Parts: sequence; C-alpha cells; structure tokens
Amino acid sequence: MVYSIVDCFNYRKALQLSSEAKSQTTVGQIVNLMSVDAQKIQDAFQFWHLIWSVPLLVGFSMYFLWQTIGVSCLSGMAVLILLVPVNGLVLANRVRRLQVRECKYRRCITRTLILYGEIALIMSHLHRRSTR
Repeated sequence: MVYSIVDCFNYRKALQLSSEAKSQTTVGQIVNLMSVDAQKIQDAFQFWHLIWSVPLLVGFSMYFLWQTIGVSCLSGMAVLILLVPVNGLVLANRVRRLQVRECKYRRCITRTLILYGEIALIMSHLHRRSTR
C-alpha cells in the first residue's frame, strides 16, 4: 500500500515537470528513478518493526533459556554474537553477486522480448503488404 501511494505521487510529480526539466531527461527515466525510491521506502516500512521487535525477542529468549538451562545459554548467545559479522560479510557478497547475475539475465530477457516484438511487427506489416 505504501508503494502504491508513493508511486502515485511520483507519477503526479513526473507529469508536472517543467519543459526545461523534460528536455534534460525523459519522463520514463524520472519515473524509473522515483519508482526505485518508492521501492526503497516500502522496504524500509516492511522492516521498521524489526528495530523494536528483535531486541525484545532476544531478551525474552535469553530469559526463558536462562530459566531452562541456566548459565549455558550465555555460550549460545556468544556464538550468535560472534557469527553476526561473519554472516553479514559472507551473505552480503553472495547476495550482491546474485543480484548482478539476475539483473544481467533480466536485461537479456527484456532485449529478447523487445526483439521478438519488433520481428512480429515487421512480419505483420509484410503480411499486410503482400495481401494487398
């Protein structure tokens, strides 16, 4: 819902551009950039609740583990704390590589679909010419 609201404002803003701004860039480029910004805002709203809920969940978990197994829960917590930077480095690099690969794949598909569309247009034009 947040995305659609922000996206609506983006389109309205893109339509109200001055002629000077339109001459420098196309509306499509501006809408694309604003759509990316809208997606980032939506992602921020989706993960906003983690700021307060994760510390609360960790606190409750530690409390109940302390009640159940005692001091041994501190060793598990130490392992979790030590693995946070490792996970961040390893997963960030892996996700970045996957995103680059997917982006290249999407560009390839988009270009192929555009090419097929142009071929179909030319074929239909030639077919109309030959039937005359």
